[in-house]
Amino acid sequence: MSEFLSNPEYWLSLIAVVVSLITLILTYKQIEQSNKLQLLDRRISKYNLICDLVHLYSENKTLIDNDTLYQDVKMPFSWLTNNTYLAKMYPVMEKALSQPEQNEFLTESEKITNDAFEITIIFNGEESKIANDFVKQYMVLLKLFYKQQIALNYLQEQNQKLPMHIEVFNRKALESFNNFKIDDAINNLSETYDKIICENVLEKLLKQVKP
Repeated sequence: MSEFLSNPEYWLSLIAVVVSLITLILTYKQIEQSNKLQLLDRRISKYNLICDLVHLYSENKTLIDNDTLYQDVKMPFSWLTNNTYLAKMYPVMEKALSQPEQNEFLTESEKITNDAFEITIIFNGEESKIANDFVKQYMVLLKLFYKQQIALNYLQEQNQKLPMHIEVFNRKALESFNNFKIDDAINNLSETYDKIICENVLEKLLKQVKP
């Protein structure tokens, strides 16, 4: 023992081991803290997205539930994309088959859909599934509005070449609207929104956001 204590090489080796252990512990704690901050940032980002979509839908849900929706989906589309997350999507309704606008719409739609999937990963509980469903259904409805707009544009082109009676035009527009099952998409979104309100989903998610 005395030989060990008097030998500087042993002391240096011991000090090196201790320093290495301390470094490892500090590094682990830094990584752990960094991961917590990253998770917090992700939760804040997704929570803001959910809140924005819920509030936007809440403000406009009565406006998209009407019997003549099949005749004009541009306005409800504009109402449902009137925020910073979705604003880039609206130009596709003015140029439905234009490549730049279509690519922008599809890119943004895929991004938000991926965000919906991430919600179930970074949040816990049934509230995460409900929020995930709402965001996905929101995107589904926007895509169906886009499809209906393409159908309306096609009918208008046909009408210019060979004018049809307004009743025939509306009947064909309604047929495409029904084929796309847009009413079902609206009802699904409405039901999920009701769950968010009744089950206090936003409040529950906020509790998970707070560090």
